Amino acid sequence: KTEKKEKEPEYGVWVGNLAFSTTTDTIKDFFKDCGKVKRMRCPKGNGAKNNNKGFAYVFFSTPEEQAKAIAKSEQELEGRALLIKAEDNFERADGVKPLTEKEKKEIKKQKNPPCPTLFLGNLSFETTEKSIREAFEWAGDIRKVRVATFEDSGKCKGFAYVDYFTVESATKAIRAPDKHVLDGRKCRVEFASEEAHRRSKPWLLRQQKRGLPNKEQTNEPSEPAMRPRKTDREERAERVERKESQPEKKPKNERVKPGEALYSAQRQKPTVQEFKGKKTVFE
Repeated sequence: KTEKKEKEPEYGVWVGNLAFSTTTDTIKDFFKDCGKVKRMRCPKGNGAKNNNKGFAYVFFSTPEEQAKAIAKSEQELEGRALLIKAEDNFERADGVKPLTEKEKKEIKKQKNPPCPTLFLGNLSFETTEKSIREAFEWAGDIRKVRVATFEDSGKCKGFAYVDYFTVESATKAIRAPDKHVLDGRKCRVEFASEEAHRRSKPWLLRQQKRGLPNKEQTNEPSEPAMRPRKTDREERAERVERKESQPEKKPKNERVKPGEALYSAQRQKPTVQEFKGKKTVFE
């Protein structure tokens, strides 16, 4: 039997933000001052002019050559600032760690696409807005908590909505199933439906009913987005203040009470009127 040769060690880097028109020869020439490129893997993009998919793997023979290549990160190639890191470094540029297998399964369970609003189910009747905020504010700033309550008792119906300011905060909460416990119960946490997310923005619903363009889908800044963030307590206080400052409005078509029309009608004076007729005498 012939002995298999041991595979020589390789030290690769991942190169991102490539222009689709960049060729493999251009990439090799970019790294020529780091050392000899041992091999390169550059997936070809769709289309005749797409020479890559925006990234490539470049392998060197020594860790020193790899370090030199990583040091060239942020340098421009054909007008694009490249992102270069070790091939086994899967950390994102924004510091967010990649999803674990458990987190990937949790994301795949979702029926609705990611949005800033979360649906919470299987809640206790004793759950309150305060307890929900305390349980989920670790993931990011919460814009509003909407708890479905019974009209008679005011207690929770078993579900609620949490409106974050960003999709990232909602996704962060979804990614932590071990923290989906509230008031001693394992609650159901999902991305809310599009309709439920729109209900968190009444001004958006009013625009759609009037047939006005959705400012979220245009380049125009929406008015609510320009306002400073307010807590639920501040919003309630403003509503109460506006209500108290408004004068009481009398109903336009107020029904007259029974007997009031007759009682208020103008009456003639109770006097005996003088007879003004003609007297006829029969013989």
